[in-house]
Amino acid sequence: AGLVALDEGRLEDAIDQLDQAEAIFQAENQSERVVAVQIGKMAPLAMQGHFDAAFNTGLAARTACADRGDLLTAGKIEQNLGNLDFMRQRYRDAETLYRQAREHFAQVDDVRQLAQIDNCLATTLTAQHRFCEAESCYDQALQRAQEAHLEVTLAEIECNLGCLALYQGRFDQALDNLERSRRRYAQLDMPHELAIAEQELADAYLELNMAPEAAAIYARVAP
Repeated sequence: AGLVALDEGRLEDAIDQLDQAEAIFQAENQSERVVAVQIGKMAPLAMQGHFDAAFNTGLAARTACADRGDLLTAGKIEQNLGNLDFMRQRYRDAETLYRQAREHFAQVDDVRQLAQIDNCLATTLTAQHRFCEAESCYDQALQRAQEAHLEVTLAEIECNLGCLALYQGRFDQALDNLERSRRRYAQLDMPHELAIAEQELADAYLELNMAPEAAAIYARVAP
């Protein structure tokens, strides 16, 4: 019921239901289910701006996973915790958590998660203006995503590589990667992500003083 409420955007109802579920599982001493509920609570808490509560909930879940040796789930939680720090512009803290998650994913040799965490790590390095390190991480993420045929992750990385090139004034590479990302999202039929990729492309056109081309894209994606 809590997850349904979350899907429908009823965030307070989601947290109420998940709190009740957590209490029941705690009373029944079902620690794995407690952790699952705690992970589920992180999103609705964060979406309401309760970042500290979301972070503390995630920390509790991570500790429980680490205690029982579940490195994969612990890494996923660390990735989510890093995302929370990134959203609050705590980039160094986010980097620390992403690196912890990466170590756990490497220990269990999960290529999918390694591709995703390298993408996250590169993004927070970019935010710290550590462009060379970020580019190296993106390249590694791209290679892993290609090997594992992770089309959505590939589109995300290509868009991020385009933005990185844009920050560095390498406009040809920026346009190439952004266009790759746009086409991939179009093939995947993901209109929301497609709109974001097109907006990034329009930003690149604007940097090149191609105002009419940029305006045409902005008008198309605004709705």
